[in-house]
Amino acid sequence: MHIVSAADDNYLPHFCAMLHSAWLYHPHARFYLLDSGLSENNRALLAAFARAQNIDLRMIDCAASLITTLGDIPKRAHYARLLIPELLGDHDRVLYLDADITITGPLDELFATDLQDRPFSAVRDIELTRQRDSTRQGIAFEPTYFNSGVLLIDISRWKKLRITEQVFQHALNYHQTFYLSDQSALNAVLLQNYREMDQQWNFFKFHEYDAVTDVHVVHHTLYDKPWRSAHAAFADLYKFHRDCTPWPFQPSAEKSRKTLKGELKIARRTLLATLGVRRHRRWLEDRRQEAQRLSDEQRMMALVRAKFADPALKRAREMVRQRAG
Repeated sequence: MHIVSAADDNYLPHFCAMLHSAWLYHPHARFYLLDSGLSENNRALLAAFARAQNIDLRMIDCAASLITTLGDIPKRAHYARLLIPELLGDHDRVLYLDADITITGPLDELFATDLQDRPFSAVRDIELTRQRDSTRQGIAFEPTYFNSGVLLIDISRWKKLRITEQVFQHALNYHQTFYLSDQSALNAVLLQNYREMDQQWNFFKFHEYDAVTDVHVVHHTLYDKPWRSAHAAFADLYKFHRDCTPWPFQPSAEKSRKTLKGELKIARRTLLATLGVRRHRRWLEDRRQEAQRLSDEQRMMALVRAKFADPALKRAREMVRQRAG
């Protein structure tokens, strides 16, 4: 199995957590990291970590190639996956995973997917993302608009359709209109020419958790990311994997509840004095609705945690103990 990801220094800790989670389920897989801007020190740390864990990891420098091709286009690192057919052209197929992913189950079934003569497989994105990108690009995307965070790629078919060249050209011409950089370009060029796969292979629609029976790939994309919020459903699982790497999780200091209450009291008094009672009441209602939304989201996160995250964390801990023993 060939698993590919991409990262620069900013996303290296997240990639390393993903790498650890994937390696637990696939210790004999070959991993590739498309280096989109790593320091020499971080490359050395990552290489030492891979050797210590006996992970078959190969790093491929593609930062210069992205600069040459895309110039000063923002977020060039996001386009690194488009270089896969050129850099790994001797493989029949590869599995691309974003760095902000955690593996929670075996990937064999995904890797063996029949692509039905399509260049890759992917999972549909949420409706809001589709609408926003349609508006930004002026393209009436179909409901099958996909998320590019997990791609099972048929190298030969991709090359035959000249996808990389088309997407790069579209990016050079229209990147100012993109909502999500490479994903926007891929959807514009490919439209519906891909094999759709089940959410279990790229789970980020947490609000649909009751319709999902199993999850093997978690994508930290839609709701609070686990390195930003302790309330995120998969926060404990993410932290567990990251703590097994050279970049252990460092939680940011949070304001105490007492401090927040004090600041809120001051804000209310200020608003009353400067905006008047009517506007203040409107502000209070907005605050109430936001509090309700957060409460609903936290309740959903708790259900997702109980159904998927906690069992996955238990499995990961046991697998680490078995490897150590």
